[in-house]
Amino acid sequence: MKTPNFENFHIRKWYLQIEDSLAGESGKDADGAPLRKIVIAACLHNPFAGKYVEDLSGWINPSPLLGQE
Repeated sequence: MKTPNFENFHIRKWYLQIEDSLAGESGKDADGAPLRKIVIAACLHNPFAGKYVEDLSGWINPSPLLGQE
């Protein structure tokens, strides 16, 4: 198992994507300011890969801390 580097998790990578929509689906220019969507995601090492685990709550319960980070 990898050593946790953030609470109970071993974060392998952080991902960031920013998308600005300048036109609608029809191709016409947007009515107002461009619509900006931002996605931030973490790639985690899965210590349970390849095996069955009945209760994942010990791993899932601290996951809101990822969102706060």
